[in-house]
Amino acid sequence: MKSTLLLLIFLVGSWTDPVAAQSSIETDPGYVSFADLNDIFGVAPKIEANIHGAILRLVAEAAELEDPELADLLRRVRGVYVRVFDLNRLNLDTVKSYKDRVSRLLVEGGWDTVIAVRKRNEDVNMYVRLVDEEIAGMVVMSINHFDDETAFLNIVGDIDPEQIGRIGRKFGASRVSDF
Repeated sequence: MKSTLLLLIFLVGSWTDPVAAQSSIETDPGYVSFADLNDIFGVAPKIEANIHGAILRLVAEAAELEDPELADLLRRVRGVYVRVFDLNRLNLDTVKSYKDRVSRLLVEGGWDTVIAVRKRNEDVNMYVRLVDEEIAGMVVMSINHFDDETAFLNIVGDIDPEQIGRIGRKFGASRVSDF
């Protein structure tokens, strides 16, 4: 079963033009690039997800039987991008500076601040981009000192906040920083 799924992913991916898919989403008002992160950390992320186009549709279809609500959410979004890096004392100030710079650019670009948490062990910012009173994108940036990791998430597309909350609770994410 696992090899069949990998073969299917390969075949679906080979039918699409990944450059065209990526460049079209980059013009979406809900898209935020985290391309600078690899340079900041000097290493590839320990977790990297770039789910869009045919792969996103494949994941939505695969989720349909077990979780129709998740499948519906995935059909409505255009892309999900995640970067998670290990955090250490050497890069903490650089990462905070990057997060602050991106936060400032988001607000200047018309994104709304939903949440900003600055606690001793946690620094989390969540932004949404509204277009015609609908959420077109969401960005979550989290620096977790306790777990020594930092995570950056961008969801692009038509986002239903109630669905996000229900799915988050289903997967045990009780706080924004759990995403």
